[in-house]
Amino acid sequence: MPDQVRVDEDAGIIRIESLGGVSKDDIAVSIEKIRQIFSELGFNRILVDTTGQEAMASTAEIFELFSSFPREFVLAMIAEQSQVTAKDIAFAETVGVNRGLMMKVFHEEEKALEWLNREQP
Repeated sequence: MPDQVRVDEDAGIIRIESLGGVSKDDIAVSIEKIRQIFSELGFNRILVDTTGQEAMASTAEIFELFSSFPREFVLAMIAEQSQVTAKDIAFAETVGVNRGLMMKVFHEEEKALEWLNREQP
């Protein structure tokens, strides 16, 4: 299922709700949407709620996507430790951070928002 991307203008962030089985193409579409929002509004902070995910792209696809994720963004992801895609999300974080992306995984939305508000690329 494609991610649901929306703008939270009050907070100045892009919110993504990631639900069901998430493919490489779904993530690529979301990246294109956030690039458009960045171009139009200048918002570069992204909060992704992955707690509704049931499956994620393959390891090779995750590596490809997060190796080339746009560096102008700050990305916080919310995940549950016991969710099916937890290892995939941790891998995405490792790849992104190793490639210079400002990215971090959290288990609570409040902590993710605090971090997003402190970080700038």
